[in-house]
Parts: sequence; C-alpha cells; structure tokens
Amino acid sequence: MAATALAYLMRPLAWCLLLGVVAWVYWPGLDGPPILDDASNLRVLSKIDEDPSYARDVVLGNNSGPSGRPLSMLTFAVETLYFDGGIRLSKAINLGLHLCSGTLLMFLLHALLVGRRVKGGTALVISLASIWLLSPLFVSTVLYPIQRMAQLACLFTLASLLCYAHWRLRLMAGKRAWPLLALLPLLLAAAALSKENGLLGAPLVVLLELLWFQFKTADGVAPLRLRQGVFGLIAVGAVLSLLYLWLNSALLTGPYATREFTMWERLLTQGRILWDYQAQFFWPEVARLGVYHDDYRFSRSLADPRTTLWAWLAWGAVLLGTAAAACYARSRRYACAVLLFFLGHSVESSVLGLELYFEHRNYFPVLGVLLLIGLLAQDIGRALPELRTLMVVLLSLLAGLLGLQTASQAQIWSNDDLIRMTVFNGHPQSPRANVNLAVLLARAGAIDEALKMSARAGELRSERIGDRSARDLLLSCYANRPLPPDHLAQLPIWTAKGRVISQTNTLHFLVLKLQNGECPAIDVQDIADRFATLLLAPERRATVTAQVYAGLVVLENALGGTERALAYAEYYLEIEPENPQALLMRLHFANILGNDAVVSDSLGRLSWLREQGRLTREQQDTLDLYVDS
Repeated sequence: MAATALAYLMRPLAWCLLLGVVAWVYWPGLDGPPILDDASNLRVLSKIDEDPSYARDVVLGNNSGPSGRPLSMLTFAVETLYFDGGIRLSKAINLGLHLCSGTLLMFLLHALLVGRRVKGGTALVISLASIWLLSPLFVSTVLYPIQRMAQLACLFTLASLLCYAHWRLRLMAGKRAWPLLALLPLLLAAAALSKENGLLGAPLVVLLELLWFQFKTADGVAPLRLRQGVFGLIAVGAVLSLLYLWLNSALLTGPYATREFTMWERLLTQGRILWDYQAQFFWPEVARLGVYHDDYRFSRSLADPRTTLWAWLAWGAVLLGTAAAACYARSRRYACAVLLFFLGHSVESSVLGLELYFEHRNYFPVLGVLLLIGLLAQDIGRALPELRTLMVVLLSLLAGLLGLQTASQAQIWSNDDLIRMTVFNGHPQSPRANVNLAVLLARAGAIDEALKMSARAGELRSERIGDRSARDLLLSCYANRPLPPDHLAQLPIWTAKGRVISQTNTLHFLVLKLQNGECPAIDVQDIADRFATLLLAPERRATVTAQVYAGLVVLENALGGTERALAYAEYYLEIEPENPQALLMRLHFANILGNDAVVSDSLGRLSWLREQGRLTREQQDTLDLYVDS
C-alpha cells in the first residue's frame, strides 16, 4: 500500500520538476528584445498608459487577422493596465502559457493513451510531453511575444479536446458528465477568438470521435444523438466553410498579389516544408532555427527542386496508409493521429497566401506526431514487454538532448545583437537577415558596410524600388551619419516608375525618427520635398499604398507642411474612402487651412461612421474636439 501511494506521489513531483527545468532552460531568453511585428502589433498598448479607457480599442481594434484576435489582445491589455512589466513580462507570460499547454498536452495524451489501460503508460506520456516542452523548434514561439496568439489558440484547443476526451471516457464507463460537454463550446470559442486557426477545434473534436472513440459506449451501442450530432457538425461545418470562402474569396487570392510565388507553388512547397518541420522537431539543425525563413526555396514544379516530388510521394504513401488504417477499427487511432497532424496544419500550411515557413505553425499539430509515437510504443510494448522501459528511457534521453539545444537557443534570444548575427550565419541568403545585420552595423556607426548589406538584401528579393531608398535613409538615422556623397541623389526612389514602396513599416520608422529629430545627419526638409515631388504627382496615385500616404501625412505635420499634409490625406482617402484615420487627418488639416467645405464633408462622413459603430474610442474623442469647437 505504501509503495503504491509513493508511486502515485512521485508522478506529480516528477512533472513539477520537469516544468521547473523547462522554466530554467527558457529563463535567460526573457531578457531578449521585441521581434519582427511585436512593435507594430503592441505599439497600441502605449495608448492604455495615456488613458486606460482606450483598452477597448486595443482589444477590439487589432487588424492582424480577420477576427482581430480579441482574446489575445485582451491579455496584452490586462498586462499593461495592471502590471506593465514591459517586454520581459510579456515573454514570462508566454513561458507560463507554454508550461500550461504542456501540462494540458500531458493530460490529453494520458486520457487518450493511458485510457487504454496499458502498463507503463504514465511514464511514456510524461516522456512524450517533455519532448514537446523542450523542443527548440518552439523557442521562436515562446520568446516571441506576439505569438501568444498561437499559444492561446493551442491552449484552448488542447483544453477543448481534453474536455471532450474526459466526457467520452466517462460515457464509455457508463457515467454522465454533462457539465464537461457544456464547457466545450466556451473553450472552442476562446480558441477561435485567440487566433483564427482556433476554429479547427470543432473539426478536431469530430475527428477524435470518428476515429478514436468510434462512437463506443459502455454497452457497445452508440447513442443515436451522438451520431446525429457528429454528422450534423460535419455537414454544417462544410456548408459554412464553403459559404465563407465564397463570400471572402479575396482571402485566398488577394495576398498572392504581393508574393513571389503562386497558390500552386505554395502548396507544392508545403510538401517539403512539412517534412522539414518533423526533422526540426525531433533532430533540429539549430543554425536554421528562428523567425527568418524568407530564404526558403519555393517549388516551381514537382521537378524544381527534385525533392518536391519525393516529398509528395512520401506524403502520398502516408495518406494511403492512413486511408487503409481508417478501414479497420483496431487501426483507426493511427489514422486519427496522422489526420490530426494534417488538420492542425490545414489553415496555415495549405493554400492561404501566407509566408511559406514559420515554426510556430507546429505548436499544436505535433500532438498528432506524439500521439502516433505513443500508439507505436504501446503496441511494441504489448508485443515485447521487455522493451517498454527502454523506449521510455530513449524518449527521455531525446527530451534531454533537445533541452540542451533549447537552452543554447534561449541564451541567443536573450540579446538583440546575438539574434541578428546568429540568424545571418544560419540564413545568409535571407533578405531579412541581411537587413537586420545592416541595422546592427549601422548602430555601430559602420554606415558603408551597412549600405552594402542593404544592397545585398535588395538583390536577394524582388523588392519595390523605393524600399531600399527608405531603408538606406533609416540606416543613416541609426548610424547618425550622412549617406556617402551622391548616394542620396542615386537612390532609385526619386526616379522610380510603377509602385514605389511596399515596406510600410520601414517608412513608418523612418518618418518617426525624422519627426522626432533623431536624424541630424539628414536634411529632413529636402527628403520631404523629394517625396512630394515624386508622390504628389497625379499619375502616382495608383502606385502608392494608403499606409505610405498616412506616413507622409505624419511627416509633413511634423514639418508644418499643412497643405502637403492635406493633399496626402486626400490621396489616402481616395484609396480607402471610409477610413476613419484618413478622414480625421483630412478634417484636422482642412480645419487649420480654414477650408470649411472639406471640414463639413469630413464631419458628416465621420458622424455617419460613428453611428455605424465604426469609430474607436480614441477616434470618437478626437472627433468630439471638432464637433464641440
């Protein structure tokens, strides 16, 4: 009796020790900098510091996805309102979410695998979950604050599956647990409101029922309501998905207008990438890990590169095996594990016009791979009991090796300069890695070397002709040194034809530094004059994006160029006629210039948008200043 009690006590102690090790491994990385789009997504949080009532705008006004991901943004808003610990706290919360998700993953694996009453199943489950927790593939998810969106979607999806699994296990045991089933819709909604791929929770539950639980109950008779509910969900989900895609077809085709690859080429490439993800999860090439994978070669056809054909032949074999396994009750769980992986990747790794490769896309789907390994290990252990302990030891050793690699990656992620240099060494053909190294060199004052890296970045991708010009000006700001003689006059933006700038973030940071006087080596007025000559020409209207005009409005406002600012605002409004920001800009400068007709028109259109509920709290407050005056 005492030995049994001690064994049960050791399991939670072992798990807590594992979580402590994971936290220790990741801890150095909490001191790291913001990454990529952290700045653009989290910049709005500064508004909460100015006025807490703007928290609603932050939660409901995010544009990073069709849903706005309000639940994820709510966590950032609460964090800023009540704790305000900066980027370190954001990363610490992400680490906490990683530990919570790992715990849910362990419980889910336990419910699905140990529920089969296999000896030694708990040790197997802990070793599998430790691989997930310690895999260096997820360093770029945990230590990249804005990826909390992916983490929360995974957390609530795991909670949904765990909730359903426990309900089904109780039903199979002849018990009832309807509160668990009532909780399921709330968890599924939370996943979807965290990030769009959280919508996969419902089809994942259906998959679990079809191929894992297979409608089994204590008496062996499947409840009619359960069958009707599952097949009803399949029918309704299929209809709603097709209807949504038909009404929003631009979601599929629109993004490809700015990509170097087509939808077909992206789909072909994913065959190679999905295999690469598996290699990086179990036996990572750490030099290639990180957030910069824009150097990944896309597939132009099945023969270019040749590995495309082999990758898809291998996946074809996997799918044929999965189809065969689904035909037999005893092997359907293998099919469930494989399809869980594919379904988890179906949103971000299929036909949507997203970037080709991101590590965080594996955060949930590898559950299917771990489940597959667990099933294989259990069946081998059942046939050869003497191998059970050996398999657990080998999996635990793999987790330990992965943990050592994760520890080295966390050290790299603790320092901005280390990140930039390491990423460049691992991805010398990445345009972004070259740009990041250029920024590092510029900050060190090495402007000539920085400009060479900037030029190389431009050669590595098909960038807009003005993007390099804006980038070189920004590098001059970072270095606090003027561009070399004649370099400014030779920048291609001033004589460019066609669309000039696409990297609006670069322009945003340049304008921000110019208006704040952080570029003493640059003649700001000269730059503004050049932009005006180039971009205020009527024939340029179709070649400039709305956000470029928005940035130039801000620049002219800082320089007191009211008439130019109004002209830019008008062009901005031509592109997006119902954009509240553009209308407020137009209203502001028309009011300064005393243009009553434009003021009246702007006020009328803004009032209509307010009635439609399309103004944020901040925009309404700004509008009230003009209405009351």
